[in-house]
Amino acid sequence: AKGMDSDQTSQPPPPPQAATPDAGGGEKQLALEAPPQPAREDYVQNAVKFLSHPEVRGSTVVYRHSFLQNKGLTNDEIDEAFRRVRDPQLTTASPSTHNLDRCYYYKGVTRNRMKPLTSHPPADTLPPPAPMDELAIDPPPPLPLDDMLMEIFLRLPPEPIHLFCASFVSKHWRGLIHDARFLRRFSEFHGKTPPILGFFTNETRTPLFAPTSDGFTLSTSTMSHRDWWVLDCRRGRALVDNLRTGTLLVWDLMTGHKRFVTLPTQACHGQLRCSGTVLCAAGHADHDCHSCPFLVAFLRSDYTDSITSAWLYSSETGIWGEITSIHTQNSYVYAEQTALVGNTLYYLLNHGGIIGFDLDKNSLDLVEAVPYSYSKIIIMPAEDGLLGLAGVDGFSLHLWSRVVASIDGAVSWTRCRVIDLEKLIAPEILAACIVPVEPAAYAEDAHVIFIYVNHGMRMYMIHLRSMRIEEVPRKGACRSGFPYTSFYTPGISIVLMLHSLL
Repeated sequence: AKGMDSDQTSQPPPPPQAATPDAGGGEKQLALEAPPQPAREDYVQNAVKFLSHPEVRGSTVVYRHSFLQNKGLTNDEIDEAFRRVRDPQLTTASPSTHNLDRCYYYKGVTRNRMKPLTSHPPADTLPPPAPMDELAIDPPPPLPLDDMLMEIFLRLPPEPIHLFCASFVSKHWRGLIHDARFLRRFSEFHGKTPPILGFFTNETRTPLFAPTSDGFTLSTSTMSHRDWWVLDCRRGRALVDNLRTGTLLVWDLMTGHKRFVTLPTQACHGQLRCSGTVLCAAGHADHDCHSCPFLVAFLRSDYTDSITSAWLYSSETGIWGEITSIHTQNSYVYAEQTALVGNTLYYLLNHGGIIGFDLDKNSLDLVEAVPYSYSKIIIMPAEDGLLGLAGVDGFSLHLWSRVVASIDGAVSWTRCRVIDLEKLIAPEILAACIVPVEPAAYAEDAHVIFIYVNHGMRMYMIHLRSMRIEEVPRKGACRSGFPYTSFYTPGISIVLMLHSLL
């Protein structure tokens, strides 16, 4: 009897059966589910190696769990593998995994662990362990360091100050940033839309140049409005007339390069009004004309004989072309923004007239006025590649396009767009306006039109493509001006950028 007792005590007692009443009022023993199969150690070890791979650690838990399930591992085996990865000291199965579904009887109550969400197949139907080479995931090839750096540089803001600071980290970084292919990609990444950095203006209450970007400044304190008159600003260059010396200054603001051009003798006599334009002779459309030759078109109107004349200068030859003239009765040109459409430059005349200077034919022609009266207009290239203009009537911005008929060549102005400013500008600002709202300027490269609001001397930028509106910083607000836009360019003036950082 003692031997039997010892034999019986050496084996674990069978789990108690839960009793339930049967139909006859008695009790019926319920058979318990078979306990799950123990974890397969070879599967678990392979899963641990897979989960420990550096490339796999970066993936999501859902992906890793699903991958192991597809390889034939049970949920318990996957849980055990995850547990071992979290605690590398564990190399064998946890004791708790062998008794997950044990049930026990306590004071007449049967307690069971919840059934797993998925049933486990019998041990003899499980697939063999997957080889390690099937569990492993080939890591993607690493991105070359230079390519990675350039991808980071591409995502810097478009203002030049950011690439300027990055270029001073090392010579290697500077070489990457100054690469022509990278600069072309940088322009394309930012939609070929250079940032607006400031305004040139002839208004005496403001400096000759007023910055609108925190990362760019230009000192013009030594250039007074009595001596200098701004004529144009285009593709990174400014054209300024020295009223005392009769010379024109072609100024590359980014590089700091200045070139003085002496005006023709005929252009300096008489009672004159003048206007001018600086152009990139290479005709580049990628906004990087800093190293290219340039052209200067200069127009002047003489009050005494009502004649307007024009000249064209080439930096490659260093000489002015032949003079061309046209009679403009009681009209004269003045220094406002010009528009280049095709190979013809258009200039504003007083009383709303427009004159065109054909660079190919070296001829001047008068353009019919728009059939609408505005207190002020600005001319600009239209989106369809034609001549356009903008004017404000009340609180509505009108955009016009000059259309040439394909059959008889008849020319007409078509109002192609009307923008309600009351939907864009705060009503309390417009309500306080005494002087009408006016168009101030147009940034061709950025497709932005500037609106001047007299109340509080405010200026707003309206992005014509997205209809997004921004207020220009007060220091840059002006009734009329020439927007300066530019990306970063190699050879940028260190003094200019360092002054911006101070």
